[in-house]
Amino acid sequence: MASAGSDDGSFGDASSGEYDSDEMGFVEEYGTRLRAAAPEQALRDVHAENVMENEEISGLSPSARAFALAPSDVTALTLNEADIEALLSLLARVDAATTSPPSGTTAADRVKSMTAEDLRNLIVIVRSSAAMVPVRKNEKSAAEEKKVENEKLLRSGGWSKGGDDDVDGAATSLATEETTLEYGKRQVDRCVAGAKTILAVRVQQRAASSGESAETLLWRERMEWCEKVIVWLLVWLLEQKLNEA
Repeated sequence: MASAGSDDGSFGDASSGEYDSDEMGFVEEYGTRLRAAAPEQALRDVHAENVMENEEISGLSPSARAFALAPSDVTALTLNEADIEALLSLLARVDAATTSPPSGTTAADRVKSMTAEDLRNLIVIVRSSAAMVPVRKNEKSAAEEKKVENEKLLRSGGWSKGGDDDVDGAATSLATEETTLEYGKRQVDRCVAGAKTILAVRVQQRAASSGESAETLLWRERMEWCEKVIVWLLVWLLEQKLNEA
């Protein structure tokens, strides 16, 4: 079996614990080696592929599978809501596979920016608020229009409730959702920064691990893959959900 860095895109020999250091043809992205591949897969990430060799991903959509094999801003562009759910489940499985670190790793090696469940909870908050803000805006506009109609009716000698309470209530509901959404955005920004910092460390650790066992190398690749997925799913959340609100 060819090395992880070989031009044919195959993986390193797990029994040797050694990886080819040839960087030719790769584009650096947070230290990850990406390269052009077959037409159906625009990017290759050999370290992500090593991790996915141990996972069942045949049930993923083409977009989700491409992301799993090369997590990046490029492969995140075509993800949809169903893909996100599937990838969160995959992230949880890979995350679970890192809970028994090999001997020789340190507490610092085992630090994670967030778990799959943390990410899922944050996505739920942002999704909900992003969806409700436009609804609350419409409710507020409708209440204001109704108030104007009521005031016209009053001036014409008719009778109708003024509508102040409805407007105030709608404004309060809108303010609550906007505050929740803004909080979610700040949380996502903070998490992206934290995950990118840890990802940079994981990339450096994996790159410097050529003398370690195959078990340790795979564990480091899994840790790196999890951070890549977290970074780019958070970026997807910022661009696809927060910008829609």
